[in-house]
This record gives sequence, structure tokens and C-alpha cells, in this order.
Amino acid sequence: MPEKVSIRKGLNLIQIDSFDVVTEFEMRASLETVMQLRREHGITRVFVDASKQISMPSTVPIFQFGSELASTVRDMKFAVYFSPDVGHGMSFLEDVAVNRGVQVKRFETADAALEWLLE
Repeated sequence: MPEKVSIRKGLNLIQIDSFDVVTEFEMRASLETVMQLRREHGITRVFVDASKQISMPSTVPIFQFGSELASTVRDMKFAVYFSPDVGHGMSFLEDVAVNRGVQVKRFETADAALEWLLE
């Protein structure tokens, strides 16, 4: 599975680790797991480590996913550390989500992403 979702208890956040090729199906499955963890633990901050991800879905699925985020995660905060291989797709996803009121921001370093997420 190209994505693994877990809780980083010391930082009180949910972490998604993305590897290789990530499809729309995997993105939706990870989001479902994130929402379950949010309900169970009350955690509203999510760190996405996509530094080992090599591709994303095409433009239309990214647009649909980003649009749907607004109705499900409006009260959450997402920091995304990404690989240059997926920079364009991550930028587009960020634009779509932010334009709909989602707190999501992409970063070129894990430290910067965590700093923003934890502030």
C-alpha cells in the first residue's frame, strides 16, 4: 500500500506516509482513516510526508478530492512535505483545497512543515 496512516503520539498529530505511486483510491482511503482517527482521538493536525511519493492522480481526480476536502476537514490543519516529483500535483491540490477554506500548506522540508503545523 503506497500510504500508511498512523498517530505520532509525542506530537499529538496524525501522520500519512506516502510512497511510490498514489492513486485517488488510496488518497480517499487515507482520508477515511484520518477521519476515523480524528473521531476516536480528537486529533485535528495532519502531517503528510510525501517525500517518497513519485506520482499523483491526474488533474480531474485531484480537483474532485480537493473540492471534497472542504466538506470533511474544514476544522483540520494539514502540512504536506512533498517530493519534487509531485510538486505540480501538490500545488494544484493545495490551491483547490485552500480556495474552499481548507487549512493545507505544502513545504519543501519536513521541519518547516512540522513547525507550521504545531504553531
